[in-house]
Amino acid sequence: MNKMLYVENLIKKPSYGSNGYGSNGYGSNGYNNSGYGGSNDAGSGSEPVVIYVQRFSSGPRYTASSFYANSNFGSINGYLLEPGGPSTVLSQQDQRIPAGTYQLHENIIKKGMYELYNEQVSIDRHIKIHAGNSGSDTEGCLLPGSSYNSNGTVFGSVSEYASIMSFILLNGGATNVNIVIVDMP
Repeated sequence: MNKMLYVENLIKKPSYGSNGYGSNGYGSNGYNNSGYGGSNDAGSGSEPVVIYVQRFSSGPRYTASSFYANSNFGSINGYLLEPGGPSTVLSQQDQRIPAGTYQLHENIIKKGMYELYNEQVSIDRHIKIHAGNSGSDTEGCLLPGSSYNSNGTVFGSVSEYASIMSFILLNGGATNVNIVIVDMP
């Protein structure tokens, strides 16, 4: 199955209910994401662009996800690898972060590297997006890849990482891009 079709089948357009979570598990995030399949007006002072992440497989050392984002500046899609579960907000556990909506913060020491955080997961946990291929290459971070195999490995990580970083920059940087992670159905 082609990667784009696979991602679109996994990640459904959010519903915008009033309770903060739609019936599909991630629904109303409060964002005007008509960009799913269309475009977000990134950089124009409008709502943040959202990178949607749908977890679809896990093993003892990994959690695999597909991701998709679309904006006026283009679209990205691919795969992400995280450590295995269960999910935790605690640091130094070598486990994935909980599903939810995350803001981005540019790492002060490594410019151009972004960290995820929200009300539950402290920025001090240092959950980064960086290149890597397997669960042993991460202690909580998100490892992008252009392809994935069922052994819990992503491939093409360096180029997919560059694509995500470019997408974030083109859309106004960390303050204008959020990440929504959805657990396995």
